[in-house]
Amino acid sequence: MIRKPNNEEDIALMSHLLADSLHWISHYEQWVLAQAGLAYRQACLRRWHKKVAVTADDLAVTWQQLAGHWRDQFVAI
Repeated sequence: MIRKPNNEEDIALMSHLLADSLHWISHYEQWVLAQAGLAYRQACLRRWHKKVAVTADDLAVTWQQLAGHWRDQFVAI
């Protein structure tokens, strides 16, 4: 069950878990590019019905930047 963080320890744990999850997504995107190639990822994004703000070749680095930003802003506190 999902619940609201109750204290500073919960908030710190949530922040670490979110940063780790963002890093995992970045590594997954790197793996997809290595295994299936850029053309595959571009085709996936073309089929997606939402606006895409990042190009297929920038997905992994953008997730990595987001993870670093989150960790710098919220985990290091």
